[in-house]
Amino acid sequence: MKRTKTRQPQAARSVPTEPCRFDWQLLMADGLFYGLVYVYLWLGVGTHFIFHGAGLISNFPSFYTTRDFAAHTLSQLGGVTLYASAFLSQLFYHAWLGAIVVTAQAWLFGVCLAYVVKMSGVTLWRWVRFVPAFLLLAMYSQYLYYVPTTMALLLALMFASAYVYMASRLAGIARLAVFLVLSGLCYAAAGAPYLVFVLVCALYALLGARLPVLACVQVLIGSAVPYGMGVLVWGMDTPEAYTRLSPISWTLLSFESRSLGMGLVYALYALIPGLMVAGRAWPWHSPVLFKSHARIRSVGVMVMSVAVGAGVAGMSLDPQRQAQLAMDYYAAHRMWPQVMQTGYKLPGDEYALHALDRGLYHTRHLGSELFNWTQTPNALFLENTSHKRALWIGYAVAMEMGLLNQAEHALTECLEGLGDRPIVLEHLALINMAKGNVGTARVYLGALSTTLFHRTWANECLALLKSDPNLTSDRDVQYLRSVALDQDMPTVKYPPDEMMKLLLKKNPGNRMAFEYLMTYYMLHNELVPLADNIGLAANMGYTALPTHFEEAALVYVYTKKKPLRLEGMTPNAKLSQRIKQFSQILARHQGNAGAARSELETSFKNTYFFYNVYGPKPRTSTAVAP
Repeated sequence: MKRTKTRQPQAARSVPTEPCRFDWQLLMADGLFYGLVYVYLWLGVGTHFIFHGAGLISNFPSFYTTRDFAAHTLSQLGGVTLYASAFLSQLFYHAWLGAIVVTAQAWLFGVCLAYVVKMSGVTLWRWVRFVPAFLLLAMYSQYLYYVPTTMALLLALMFASAYVYMASRLAGIARLAVFLVLSGLCYAAAGAPYLVFVLVCALYALLGARLPVLACVQVLIGSAVPYGMGVLVWGMDTPEAYTRLSPISWTLLSFESRSLGMGLVYALYALIPGLMVAGRAWPWHSPVLFKSHARIRSVGVMVMSVAVGAGVAGMSLDPQRQAQLAMDYYAAHRMWPQVMQTGYKLPGDEYALHALDRGLYHTRHLGSELFNWTQTPNALFLENTSHKRALWIGYAVAMEMGLLNQAEHALTECLEGLGDRPIVLEHLALINMAKGNVGTARVYLGALSTTLFHRTWANECLALLKSDPNLTSDRDVQYLRSVALDQDMPTVKYPPDEMMKLLLKKNPGNRMAFEYLMTYYMLHNELVPLADNIGLAANMGYTALPTHFEEAALVYVYTKKKPLRLEGMTPNAKLSQRIKQFSQILARHQGNAGAARSELETSFKNTYFFYNVYGPKPRTSTAVAP
């Protein structure tokens, strides 16, 4: 009897895969590797610096726990990605929580990569499953923010993994039906990174299931989905429909600060499709020793991965950007010892010097330790700087000094350029409470009350406004009212020293205004106005004039040959002796400052005497807006 051949169903043409079993060795290797990744991100990187932003990260999202925010966000193309990214990004506020978010993302990338390339017949999946973690380590070591972009890709890869799982168990038209359903869901949830989903599905059909016709159909359908859904349903223009939430979106590439390190994002996007193609084109197998000994293979993969990860983290860490973010974070949270320590890592950085000078004031060392750091004249008030970051960093000094309108203007600009960050809303609320604009303050406090980590302070303030509408019991509000200018200022710009004089006229005991005025005159070597105003020290409650201020007064006396009397304060005899020594050394070199520098630097580097001769000359001063 003649035997007839039976036709195998299409599902049987898939590449054979290993049976699903629990692999303890694989689990232990993954646990050790990702545990080390977590510890590095928590203690070595610190995602709380990224959350704070320091005016360097302009696209960090806000998140509110209201239904309106959820409805508005989720109704957009890629709404699931946007909402999830906004929520998870808030967890960066605590370094230990942010490290969990990034580590979990790296692990999910690795799981998706290993599953898809394994099902496509690529044998090196054990060796490459940690590559996404390497790329994320490189991103976060450089303090780059790409959470929405990477989250969109992760969603696309999770949909692709789901397709591969279901398609390997289906045949014929069922595969295409699953692809169509997942296509709509993936594009709506992830936006343009959906195209990576299409590419992975098509490559699986071509390389794994060996169905070239299905692969072509998937590419054709996938190419049309962004137009059909993005343009016709969401009403977007065509470029936006094909790039939204992808690394080639205009919202990233149009801003230099948002496209730093973009090559790492491109590499992450190309990783799985590239491995699927390369793994089949150039088959690679584990060494014989690893192939015959599973335990040795697991240990080898783990050891090599940890070594590569450590190398990537060490080589990609950006210590300067880390110090910039850390300096502003510490200053914003009044962590003054850390500000001083970080200041040594950023020599010549005017933003760092600005925060450092503020820290010196709050620790009562501005008049005695100012020249322990190399100063520049324009750092004190960030003069001649129009960058948004100057507004972000400079508003605190203006606010604490009593220039509430100037601080409010800077914060409003930050609100527009950097987004409704909680710290901006918090200080805008405080300023409006101090100015008596209770209605405006309630708006900012209402927004803060729906955030994750600032709601407690906001609710306390709202409760205080009910029980004490004039806020007479709030120390911060009462301090701001005591130093704030009462008069409306003209729209013209004022020089910083004139603003300080107005503040001292309003409140003669405004110590911050006085010390910043004296420091401004010292850094600009303007000794005549310093001598004219140094008598205001009598209102500050000093037992002795701060060292640098007295040094500047002595330089004035020596250069102008005029006496200077300070009511109620005894001159420091040691300083009088030191300026004589300084002058004698300079005289020995016939007044040649260059020849005398090395000798003077040994004993006088941290004095105003030295700065007066060798300090940098100020650039053309730009007045500070009132």
